[in-house]
Amino acid sequence: MKIKKSNSNVILHSLAEIKSVSQEQDKPNTLYIEGYASFYQNDIGMKEVDRDQEIVNIDGLDITAFQKNPVLLYNHDWSEVRGKVIHMNKDGNGLFVRCEMQRLTGKEADFENVLYGNIKSFSIGFIPHEYQYLEDAIEITQSEMIELSIAPVQS
Repeated sequence: MKIKKSNSNVILHSLAEIKSVSQEQDKPNTLYIEGYASFYQNDIGMKEVDRDQEIVNIDGLDITAFQKNPVLLYNHDWSEVRGKVIHMNKDGNGLFVRCEMQRLTGKEADFENVLYGNIKSFSIGFIPHEYQYLEDAIEITQSEMIELSIAPVQS
């Protein structure tokens, strides 16, 4: 892993959040959720820092392997699949996703919690490959995305 040092202005505690939740009338057991899975910088170019004092540089986030099996997990638990990512793109602010979440037997509470706004955030799991120390955080400059979760509390 390569480590570099630099200084930077940052804003603390970004929120990778679910921006919208919708249902289609003919699919009552499916939710469509979208929002930023990872937030990199705001509209004025200030880098966003998560609760772990990390910044995930979206340009350096490799999503290739994840896109081959784009599952949506619950709370980073690989055995708790809740749906799939049906669209994702990197933009100037971060990684924007649209997901399809199914109501699953025994997991209805997760579905209802997203539907009613009790769970409002996404969180990504990734492997860091390169990073640099900033004044107030660590910026992950090269990484590989391995999973996406809905999470009651994200980093």
